[in-house]
Amino acid sequence: MAAPYTLETSIVSNLAISNLDGGRDIKLPNVYTKECLPVTREHIPTQKDVDAWDHLRGKVSLRQINADIGLMIGNAVADAYTPLEMITGPHGSPFAQRSLLGWIPWSIVRPGSSLNTHTVNRVEARAVEDHYQLTQLVQQATKVDFPESQGTERLGMSVADKKFVKIIEDGIELVGGRYVIPLPWVDPNSILPNNKGQARKRFEMLERRFRRDPELKIKYVEFMNKMYDRGYMEQVSETSYEGREWYLPHHPVISNKKPGKVRVVFDCAAKQAGVSLNDLLLQGPDITNSLVGVLLRYREEKVAVMADIEGMFLQVVVPPEDRDALRFLWRSNEEEELKIYRMTVTSLEPYHHRPLPTGLFRGQEKTMDTNIVLMYGRLSGIHFT
Repeated sequence: MAAPYTLETSIVSNLAISNLDGGRDIKLPNVYTKECLPVTREHIPTQKDVDAWDHLRGKVSLRQINADIGLMIGNAVADAYTPLEMITGPHGSPFAQRSLLGWIPWSIVRPGSSLNTHTVNRVEARAVEDHYQLTQLVQQATKVDFPESQGTERLGMSVADKKFVKIIEDGIELVGGRYVIPLPWVDPNSILPNNKGQARKRFEMLERRFRRDPELKIKYVEFMNKMYDRGYMEQVSETSYEGREWYLPHHPVISNKKPGKVRVVFDCAAKQAGVSLNDLLLQGPDITNSLVGVLLRYREEKVAVMADIEGMFLQVVVPPEDRDALRFLWRSNEEEELKIYRMTVTSLEPYHHRPLPTGLFRGQEKTMDTNIVLMYGRLSGIHFT
């Protein structure tokens, strides 16, 4: 066993990788630099090596890349190894899995190569962080002593935030008196794994809960019927498909303050093969007002006005090409066949749906810009003394 040693290195942050086709980005943890990596191109299986196995030939395609190895990805980057597809063969033979980065052959050893190759079982890197911790302590102490150095109330927008805003502003349309806003995809060509089985299991759990609580089922069915009658959701067939396909699990939430009211929430954070709908959507800038800012603004004028938009999360429409990513399973009676529905609006409830509030805020801003004259005419009759 080799002894551990300390190596002077640099840390590179905020790196992301994708496949050669420019698919979904995979964010990397801190990357450590090294002049020479302990691997060569001889360690990389080629198409010839793969084709030597009947069960892999014609199914696994490896691109020929004329470049040196510049990055080693460890097990800490789970998204790089999460299998989207797997091909296995006879016992003891190599297998291959397809991840977001492409095909990865496993256990392929060229004949005779073991004589000239040293196998590395495990490599672990840890940072010597004493001076980094000291720097953080100094910065934290400075923030406590000089809180005014925190800057403005709102943070500046990142590159991803600017991309989010551009998608919303370029795609927003006024159709039939309601604004249509597209979903802010991180990658417009990203592929979603099939999660219908997961949604079915979650719905079966929900039906078992209905058997134990018939009153809950009655309120749940009433809620879903109301959504359908108002056009907030629509039924689709198994073959109907206009874009990405994703099934949202849903469940009831009952507030202690309103024990008689049932809300249906949709879990956009549910993962399948390591991917959730939230992972594929841009989060958008943080539009939440700080508590300090709210309290200070209440002292600026004599009168404060507060308002609420009824059914706000139902006012923005999703374009048809994005609705198949908001599918869900539903039936009001267990004797009926399980049916497929999809949302026509941003969401029934924003449970773990990160881009929702920002997108709605943009729609609200657009409404104010479009109707500012009419709004001013209505508000001009309100006087405060």
